[in-house]
Amino acid sequence: MPDLFAEVVHTSRAYLRDSLSHAGHALGLWHALADPVPLPQLAERVHVSPQRLRPVLEAMRCQGWVETDECDAWQVVGAIPDDTTVIKLGWGLLGEVLHDDIPLDPFTGLEVRDAKLAWHIYQARVHADPAVELASALKTQQPLRILDAGGGSGVWSSALMRACPEATTTIIDDADTLAIAAALLDQADAAGAPGLRARTLLHAADLRQELGVGGFDLVLLAHVLHLLGPSDAAAVVGTCVRALRPGGRMVMIDLALDANRRGPETALWFAVDMAIYTPAGRVYEERELQQLLEDRSMEVIQNMTLTSAPETCVLLAQRPA
Repeated sequence: MPDLFAEVVHTSRAYLRDSLSHAGHALGLWHALADPVPLPQLAERVHVSPQRLRPVLEAMRCQGWVETDECDAWQVVGAIPDDTTVIKLGWGLLGEVLHDDIPLDPFTGLEVRDAKLAWHIYQARVHADPAVELASALKTQQPLRILDAGGGSGVWSSALMRACPEATTTIIDDADTLAIAAALLDQADAAGAPGLRARTLLHAADLRQELGVGGFDLVLLAHVLHLLGPSDAAAVVGTCVRALRPGGRMVMIDLALDANRRGPETALWFAVDMAIYTPAGRVYEERELQQLLEDRSMEVIQNMTLTSAPETCVLLAQRPA
């Protein structure tokens, strides 16, 4: 199973490109980029938040439409893409989101409970193979107490509990998501993985608040940080570190940009998705994720590669003993 958003890019690339080009025309970006202009001045010129504009420009650069110099000045290169009519839903509203600086609700027009359930089932399916692969790599450590921070369906911690029969897990998330996790764990029990539900504690809490001090052997922070701006991301990593026992380990899992912010392509498209659907979410560079750990005295001991999710950044870090 490919990375979650890689599947979206593979099946919807033309629509993503058309939505990007249309937003450029709607905002007057192409005209504003006729000459080199630094990002702050460009954002002011087209009345768009720099935070939301940067991932759009980086995705446009990936298409060969714009380029930037060493001073972060942007300019159109080559022919300006045509303004294609797009469906005014989701990505088709990119221009409006940038102009209004108000993210979309991904569940608008849907029955929220059913839509969230379908989303978490889909995520569990997509992440199943990477979760098993990660659990296989970590099972030699035999963690007994696992914290799955923002664990959603529990797919990552469930795989670890299967690999480590003595392990128990605490999943932290919002109450609605935990109800979905409970249902999926009950299904797993019924389908031949007895005991997972009994070994899992579900706790509704804000990840930015204290999660307990010093009790967990392993913290999983999987596909959470891209939803958050820098200050909230730092707060969440801090609470996760404090929840570890001395010598405990954390696994941080997320899409990440290269240091030059020119790839991977999936991460560039996903960064635009975060600009559309979150108040402050973004795709961080791999070095930024490492810095979040190192700033809290965590030692990054391994940059892991999952063959079933090759574009996913997986950092294994340890708290000092």
